[in-house]
Amino acid sequence: GGGHVMRCLAIADALEAAGARVVFTTDPGSPAAAPALANVRRLPPEPTGEADVVLIDGYHLGEAEARAWAEAGAAVAVLDDAPQR
Repeated sequence: GGGHVMRCLAIADALEAAGARVVFTTDPGSPAAAPALANVRRLPPEPTGEADVVLIDGYHLGEAEARAWAEAGAAVAVLDDAPQR
């Protein structure tokens, strides 16, 4: 998980530098496992309709989650480095 966190934080930094407002959605225990997430703004993991764009990066996230965010009105991008998918 640490690699996923660090690349998402790097993408978030670049987006914020370009003027975007970035909010993370994570499992409740993620900040304890990845302390770098302790100080980021967070939404619940369920689609809320509050996001314009969602970047999905996680092996346990798949088509169902991407579809749910899209149905809530977000454009969805997926980072996938798992060769089996």
